[in-house]
Formats: sequence, structure tokens, C-alpha cells
Amino acid sequence: MRIEDQDEIDMVCSDDVWFRAELRVKAFSLSLSKETSIEFKCFAVARPTPKGVWLNDGMGGEFFVLGKARKQYALPTTKLAIIDLVHRKRRHVAYRQVHLRAAQEELLMAENAMREEQGRPSWVVE
Repeated sequence: MRIEDQDEIDMVCSDDVWFRAELRVKAFSLSLSKETSIEFKCFAVARPTPKGVWLNDGMGGEFFVLGKARKQYALPTTKLAIIDLVHRKRRHVAYRQVHLRAAQEELLMAENAMREEQGRPSWVVE
């Protein structure tokens, strides 16, 4: 995994900008290899307020980001944006682990039902 060059980010983004870090995955169709990088989306500050900031969405609209919120869509520095990305990915992993455990339990139940249907006790594991 690589992080986009900070100089490139600075050339594209001006001082009055907030950032959102996102993972970008390039998969190569003929092989199982892929390249993952961190990409920064830049949002120009439309106007600051005492409670947060209004950001331009890039399509002529604006959206509000609460300045002291626990979860923020965009952040004032790339460092904070990367920290936010790590927290988001940890939550994604936790959600998927719950689904994985549920699927494993359902698989076990289905295998036990199959064994009972075949006349074997469900506690016998092959």
C-alpha cells in the first residue's frame, strides 16, 4: 500500500481545504494481484462557522461538517484524515467479523442437519 505523495496533494489542494482519506484498489483482471493506495479527496471551505465548516461538494452544492463531532466526513489535515480512515476500517472489520461468525454458526447448523438426515449423530465431525 502506498500513500499518495504529499507534494502532489499540496499542489492540488489550497490552504482552505479539508480532506477525506479513502482507499483506492486497482485490481488486475488477469491475475489475483492488486494495488492499494490511499487517496485524498479535497473539499474547499465555503465558509467557516463557530460550530464547524461548510464545504463545497464539487458539484455546486455545499455540506456542513460539525467541527467537534466524533465522526466527520472530512477533516482539516491529511494526518487527521488518515487517522479517521483507520477508525472507519476498524469499524468495517468489526461489522464483517460479526457477519462471519453468524455465517460460520449457520454453516455448522446446516452441516449438523445434513448429518442427522444421513443418520449420523450431529456431534460427529468429519
